[in-house]
Amino acid sequence: MKRIGIVEDEAEFAQWLKAALAGIEGYECVVVAHSLAQANELLATHPVDVLLVDLGLPDGNGADLILKVFKKYPDTRCCVLSSMDDGEVIFNAFFQGADGFLIKNTEKTVLLEELKTTLEGGFASSAPFHQRVLAFAKKTAQFRALLSEREMEIIQLLARGYSQKEVAATLDVQASTVNSHQKSVYTKLHVNSLAGATKVLSL
Repeated sequence: MKRIGIVEDEAEFAQWLKAALAGIEGYECVVVAHSLAQANELLATHPVDVLLVDLGLPDGNGADLILKVFKKYPDTRCCVLSSMDDGEVIFNAFFQGADGFLIKNTEKTVLLEELKTTLEGGFASSAPFHQRVLAFAKKTAQFRALLSEREMEIIQLLARGYSQKEVAATLDVQASTVNSHQKSVYTKLHVNSLAGATKVLSL
């Protein structure tokens, strides 16, 4: 019997999901949490094989829980269930370790079939998923293509928390050179901060 966990703050949807999953032979819903805090508490004593996670939780982003589960319980499969279908949101969820991404307003019979795919070890995704992620990935690739190899090296190190002096020492260049390249990156990407650059480049 495989164990399922649900992390969903909408009580009605969580109840429907639990009831729907109860009809799938070989699976048992052992965790239903409505917040990150509750999920962390329950998962510590009730390990699961598959975790279904909403992103917009009252005390944070469900993607943070997915990353934690991915690191602590690498054999647990995580599937996002969200009303958000933005390409960047989906892209980032997979960077955190998600195994699938389903849109909650998908017709329920279709949604249930996709959930079965996840439970069986497959890759689940709602229809708009591929187009949105591919569009976002292509846009990111286009921005990255604007930068020189040196600019990319520098912005990646800065994104990892290096100071300009530390980047200069690492790459054996002058700090003024690092500063010049950083400004050039901002200009090319039409941003005015490191946070803006890392977001555009998906660093």
